[in-house]
Amino acid sequence: MATPPSPTSPTHWTQSHLRHFNIQIKPTTSIYEFFGLNSLPPNPSWSDPSYASFITASSPSSPDALANLPIWRILDLLQWIHSSNSGNTFTSGPGSGSESELLLVSFIHRLLEMLSYDLPEKRCIRMKHSLRLLMGGEYFETEMSCAVVDARLRGCLLAVVSDAASPGSFGGSGGKGGGKDAVAHLVGECVAAFQMNNSIRCDILMKPRLQAAVSRPLSAHLSIIVLLFLFSEWQIIPGIILRGTYPIFYRLPITEGLSQAVASNTPPHHPTTILAYAPPIDPRYISGGLWEQKNRQVILQVFEAFKAFVPDTLCRIPPAWLRFIPQGPGEGVDEG
Repeated sequence: MATPPSPTSPTHWTQSHLRHFNIQIKPTTSIYEFFGLNSLPPNPSWSDPSYASFITASSPSSPDALANLPIWRILDLLQWIHSSNSGNTFTSGPGSGSESELLLVSFIHRLLEMLSYDLPEKRCIRMKHSLRLLMGGEYFETEMSCAVVDARLRGCLLAVVSDAASPGSFGGSGGKGGGKDAVAHLVGECVAAFQMNNSIRCDILMKPRLQAAVSRPLSAHLSIIVLLFLFSEWQIIPGIILRGTYPIFYRLPITEGLSQAVASNTPPHHPTTILAYAPPIDPRYISGGLWEQKNRQVILQVFEAFKAFVPDTLCRIPPAWLRFIPQGPGEGVDEG
């Protein structure tokens, strides 16, 4: 039997952790397989219609950018990030504190705001979001580059980590990123998010305001309990890895069985398959990410489709999840 990896923060997870917990990454180019859609949405839903000029503005000095301060700000960030990357000074990774890392976090925060990933009184966007992971009986502090969280309960609804690997790759990073494995890091963060979300839900179940729901029609009360129970056993935690400014999207089905396996640092009873989807970009321009104007339309279409996986609140299942609820062992809910 293989020696289990040492318990550690998700920041230091590697492929050995994924193997130990029987987690496989499955890249797909199929829109239907990943999103359950026949095609990507034609256009993103901007929080302000004027933000659509982000697609057409070529640089911070272009007329479209100079006429719109939010567009100028995000293009200015893109230009700084691109210049750093081109100069071989781009460094990334949790806790690096580098200027480029901070610029990248600021950029994704602004982009998610522009694309309406936050919702008034429901969900908000947080930079450098802190969590704790229970692994091998110990708690480890960890930090996402950015997260969408429940505005009231603070549960994690979307995880974002940054990486300095080759933009088109699905595996771990290397080289400039200091050897960090961004995929393993993202998986560990999402397990930590699952653990935290369940802790919050258990607290909700004990609160008088939910107990008072018994006074509602029985069907409404049962619906609340059933939804909270399903959430406690299985969640899709949507995740994004930013390779420079090129995003790769992940659909992570985290189960209570996997969470318990991580908590005890033992292999789970069933495998976990995580789907990964990379926006279809001409390989010649992938390294430019969102700085390349010709890449923006399709990347933003993917962001729009991906938003359907982000719950409005911690206790609401998005309709997009219903297409992927597991039907049996090995498909999602672990019997561990």
